[in-house]
Amino acid sequence: MEDFTFETPKTKNFVELLKNFSMESMKTLVVVPENDANVYLSSRNLRKVKIMRASDLNTYEILDANRLLIMESSVKDIEKEPAS
Repeated sequence: MEDFTFETPKTKNFVELLKNFSMESMKTLVVVPENDANVYLSSRNLRKVKIMRASDLNTYEILDANRLLIMESSVKDIEKEPAS
């Protein structure tokens, strides 16, 4: 999905976003390119939502979620090969 942010941290805004994708009752992992305080604060009261940076993404978190929302700019970080 396209990158998004919220002007102010409001759970109501995050719930509306989930409703637009019919995901309000599903365990959802949202992958963001970098820390975004307003996105995190808007979702922290939602038990079934987890926010994770693309650089911290792991297999367990992906398999544990029912749905994934990946921000467009996060894809570049996911595609990078890990440093050896």
